Amino acid sequence: MIIATGTLNIDENAKLAQQASDDAKNAANSAADEAGKIKTSLDGKITVSSQEPFDDGKNHDEGDIWYVQDSNHITSEMYTYDGSDWVKTKISQTALSVGELSALTANLGTIEAGYLNSVEVDSSTIKGGSISGSSLSLTNGNTNYWLDQNGFHDRYYGNNIFNGYVQKDVWINDSGISISDGNYKADIQPEQIKMSGGGHTGTLWSSNIDWAAAIFAGNIQINSGHVIHSRDYGDLYFEGGSDTGLDSVGIYASAFNKRSLLSRKNYIQNLSGDEAVAAISATDIKQFNYAGKDNHQQINIGPIIDDKHDIGSKIYRISENLLTDDRQGVSVDNEINLTMIAVKELIKENSELTLRVSQLERKLNNE
Repeated sequence: MIIATGTLNIDENAKLAQQASDDAKNAANSAADEAGKIKTSLDGKITVSSQEPFDDGKNHDEGDIWYVQDSNHITSEMYTYDGSDWVKTKISQTALSVGELSALTANLGTIEAGYLNSVEVDSSTIKGGSISGSSLSLTNGNTNYWLDQNGFHDRYYGNNIFNGYVQKDVWINDSGISISDGNYKADIQPEQIKMSGGGHTGTLWSSNIDWAAAIFAGNIQINSGHVIHSRDYGDLYFEGGSDTGLDSVGIYASAFNKRSLLSRKNYIQNLSGDEAVAAISATDIKQFNYAGKDNHQQINIGPIIDDKHDIGSKIYRISENLLTDDRQGVSVDNEINLTMIAVKELIKENSELTLRVSQLERKLNNE
């Protein structure tokens, strides 16, 4: 029994060894078959070409892949064989992870995206509800436009008939509109217009003009023939011709009113009637026309300032009381008021003469 048992154990061990050997061979054969299948799949089952799928003379099975690549081995398209035709493969954005796109050229049609971050967009038309950012700019020839936290800005580079090559700027923001060309500037605000440049500054209000501020930094030309401008000492001139000459023009208005408050005056002195009569008597009153105008102009009557002859040789007389500070004009106020004083003096003298005549008449009648 002992021998028999031992013999049985040897036989079983032999069988186990044989089975193990068979299993090893089967595993090796299976591995070889799988390797053969992979080789077969790679042989014609994955195709790389510079063209889209075409009849390459090979049998293709469902699941075969076709890559379109360029000479730099960059894949642009991928197709999968569905058993009868090649179908372009699309990749879901959830499965696509790209660190950087060096270039993207495509007819994208309509793009729907939550956020597009771009350095530069070249397009003929941009539509949308809003455009946000720190600034927005546009260049058109010599003109630049941009919009930032300071407002809307329009800058032009070009020639100016007065100042040569200039830079003109226009700002529009919550403070109003500002226009400048490097020499002159105008600020337009809801309540006023401020002008500066050329050594002058001033304000034009909606309700009045602040003359004391010398608002006219240059000339205001009307209909290319009349000029309004101010001199350094503040006087306002209405003149004809664009050269701001001395050919003054007429002013029409329903009334001319002058402030005459005591609080706005000083150095008040008396002027006698005799002085007024003497000033008027020392002034020649002539009839004349202004040079450079046609013969149909209005006839003018008044004093003449002789600026052609030296002192002592002047042919027309005028009282110093009638001259303006620059000795180029006649003070209409002084003319009127000297006449008023002279009339008062004449009225006084006439009253005295009338009284004397009455006394003489009574005396003659009593005799």
